Amino acid sequence: MTRGKFTVIEGLDGSGKSTQASRLAQALQGSLLTREPSELGAGQLCSAIFSKKIEINPSEILKFLSGHAGTPATTDFSGLELLRSGFYMNNPQVRELCRAVEDCTNLSLSALIVLLIADRMEHLDKIVSPALEAGRDVICDRYYLSNMAYQGRPSKCSENDSSLPKGFSLPEIYDLNKRFGAIAPDLTIYLSLCPQKAIERIKSRSNDRGIFDELQVLEQINENYQKAIEITASHGEKTIVVCANRCEDEIAAEILNAIR
Repeated sequence: MTRGKFTVIEGLDGSGKSTQASRLAQALQGSLLTREPSELGAGQLCSAIFSKKIEINPSEILKFLSGHAGTPATTDFSGLELLRSGFYMNNPQVRELCRAVEDCTNLSLSALIVLLIADRMEHLDKIVSPALEAGRDVICDRYYLSNMAYQGRPSKCSENDSSLPKGFSLPEIYDLNKRFGAIAPDLTIYLSLCPQKAIERIKSRSNDRGIFDELQVLEQINENYQKAIEITASHGEKTIVVCANRCEDEIAAEILNAIR
């Protein structure tokens, strides 16, 4: 049986990525539409953090990115068992994550990154890989490019800057994903939109704001995305940049043409 194709749709919040992922899945009959964070246990916890449904102190991520995660972790998830195995427990961030989930203590930014990867491991194992092996195309709304862009340490920040919370550089997050077994997409579509326009769209659709929905934060995330695309390209991964400041139909047509 021919393996399905794995396509990822990426972009800033407000870029229309979820809309385009859904339209692409409808156009590709029999395909599977999924997203990250996933609907599995670890993914639900990540989503609750990002949407502020779990009370957190946002200053760590906001400070880190704009030049601004941590959370009381109260949800069990089977991805934790994967993290406990083998050499991964030699990683201090993994040990911290395991303690945080079990003891309901606060997660650091580094542990949050590992939590997202734990969700990715479970998501790939239970949803994405089985569908691909069954010959189904998979469309994923966010993947590890988001992990790099949203949680990666800005290149202008020094590792030795004690005023910033500790985290990982973009190459470190990429390497960590690969060490945990994250497969490369067959194609990534990046919806390019200026941060100011993204903020305008976010404000127009809801009064609820996520922890990243501030202009200066999105500006840094946008810079991280450009660097993340360069890093993945250096490893042979293909990303097509599509202008998202157009009508939905035009964007959808360009994406479908790129896939075919």
